[in-house]
Amino acid sequence: MAIITEDDLDIAEDFFDYFLATAPLLKLDRTVWCISAYNDNGATMTTDRNRTDLFYRTDFFPGLGWLLTSELWDELSPIWPDAYWDDWLRKQEIRKNRVCIRPEISRTSHNMQLAGNGSSRGLFGKFLSSIRLAEKPYNFSNYNVNNLYKESYDIELGKKLAKTQFIDVYDINEGMRPNATFEYRIEYKNQAQFRRIARMFKLMDVSSNSLAICVEDGSILQNASLPSLKRLNFAENRLRVLPSNAFLKFPNLTNLDLSDNPISTIYPGAFDQIQLEVLAMNTTSLLCDCKMQWFSDWLFQSGLDKARIQTTCSYPVALQGIDLRFIDVSNLTCANESPQAQIILQPVQTLKAIIDRDTRLSCSGYGAKPLEVQWKMFEKNGRSRLLAEDSTLIFFTNHTQENQDAYSGNELAYSELRFLKITRQDEAEYQCIVKNSYGTAYSDRARLLVRKLPEFLDVPHDIVTVAGRNIGFPCRATGIPQPIISWEKDSSKTFPAAIERRMHIMQDDHSLYILNVSKADAGVYTCSAANDAGEVGVSARLEVYEISFQSHLENKRVSDGDSLKFHCSVQAEPSVSINWFHNAEMVPVNQTSRIYMYGEMSEYLVIEQARSSDSGTYSCGVTVKGITLARQSAKVHVLPSLTLSFETSVGDLNASEALQLSSTRPMQLAHEDLPNNDLRG
Repeated sequence: MAIITEDDLDIAEDFFDYFLATAPLLKLDRTVWCISAYNDNGATMTTDRNRTDLFYRTDFFPGLGWLLTSELWDELSPIWPDAYWDDWLRKQEIRKNRVCIRPEISRTSHNMQLAGNGSSRGLFGKFLSSIRLAEKPYNFSNYNVNNLYKESYDIELGKKLAKTQFIDVYDINEGMRPNATFEYRIEYKNQAQFRRIARMFKLMDVSSNSLAICVEDGSILQNASLPSLKRLNFAENRLRVLPSNAFLKFPNLTNLDLSDNPISTIYPGAFDQIQLEVLAMNTTSLLCDCKMQWFSDWLFQSGLDKARIQTTCSYPVALQGIDLRFIDVSNLTCANESPQAQIILQPVQTLKAIIDRDTRLSCSGYGAKPLEVQWKMFEKNGRSRLLAEDSTLIFFTNHTQENQDAYSGNELAYSELRFLKITRQDEAEYQCIVKNSYGTAYSDRARLLVRKLPEFLDVPHDIVTVAGRNIGFPCRATGIPQPIISWEKDSSKTFPAAIERRMHIMQDDHSLYILNVSKADAGVYTCSAANDAGEVGVSARLEVYEISFQSHLENKRVSDGDSLKFHCSVQAEPSVSINWFHNAEMVPVNQTSRIYMYGEMSEYLVIEQARSSDSGTYSCGVTVKGITLARQSAKVHVLPSLTLSFETSVGDLNASEALQLSSTRPMQLAHEDLPNNDLRG
């Protein structure tokens, strides 16, 4: 077993005792797949702070300090995601109806000083900081873990629910207030009803989290849908700009707190689609030019309590310190040179960069000095972060004073984001951010696509073959994106073999095959691999020979000492040479005076004074560039010398004589040739 924790968690004094006491559940109850030390609903108002002995089975994966078995890790590790694994673990196809054990009072909590803003840029900071850590350790030595086994737990839970009073969710919506002396239950039949119940909690407080960017560039709030949210506390978030439709996804929002934000610009339509009843705002940084005329009219017609709204101008100088509500709209004019930060040169919309090469993105901003330029990265997994210089990133910014006569405080800032040796991890969207005391401007996002030049994994090679055979040219390549493979013959897309339907290109590896090759197929074949990054090619030559033997080698039987002669007549186009082989070993050209070749193509092979070692298989091979394209063979048997001994009686001589005969030629002897038919040797 193993305990998994984040490095920004504080743990309770009885953290390890809790796991020791509950660990047996993981082995003995197969419906339990994790023990968690965290309660996602562990805020003070939703928990009984005295019940450190209370634990639950939950379908929800709490995480944030949890115990698992090696068997579960073996199951999940091969498919473990790169990011947001906690949400992944909550999917039904992963959870498979298994449950976690979690406490009433959390044994872990976030250390907000260590945690920072996280991937949500602090959106949940208030919520996470409200989770309280168990203050007093519980004595687990007497804890009965059997109460958490499924059978026992279900029975006890059933008894507890039987004592509760049912309340309909619609009753709560209509204003019913439950009696605090009773325990109530709310039932739901499907996920839609569950979501409706969950949305009954209508307060969202994200104040003091430096979340200006969430509104200004729409990265979070415009992508969040909270149709039941009625009150949003967005105070103290360094908000300078309110874009159009900033709160579009909160149609029921009625109470909005934007106090203690240095708001300088409010774009037309910022509060469209919502019917505010309460608006709190106390900015002293408004840029009171013609772009704010609409807000002055809207504020007057809204009927909102003006006592909670302060909109003091900081520019132009003539209106500095005056509340916008008391300025005639005719005095809200736009100068040629506005001090508000703005993007005047957008980064390219799409940039394709070659892996391992340097590349750069650029933008230009304009506004009152000093201008600050930042670059932001939006990763594929949904996370975003402000970039900082490191060994692979360099920031270059050039500030230039311009138009001093029109407005002496304005400057131009040109910025480059330089990538040193692009990697796959750099593929993302990037945004240029230009800010000053009058607001922040966000560029369009630039999409950086990382590409890699095609590279061959398998290439074709020269082929020399005989007409009528089948050949294949392999060709495989890799790159980013995967390159497209194409073929040409002699710089043309016309292939005689394709016309005659003898050519095939495999779909899986793009190899080219030609069946029953002919002279027309000869030529240079080029395989090209192309993608966004570029194109590479490799060529191979196909040589096709038409070869036919005009004579045939025949098997031979000769006696020791005789001569042998072979003739191998070949008709070939183009011209070829002939090599001779004895038992698959090449016969050296004119190695000895006893064995030699002659003829224009060495088509004759002569062996003088044959020996028994000359027996075997002889082949004549048609060779081109060291490759034997065709051959024919014959067998040779060299007979050894024959020794005979015999006696003969000659007529009346009555004489006997022993004769020793030796011959180097085959002898055929019939018994009638020998006197007395006596054959002894």
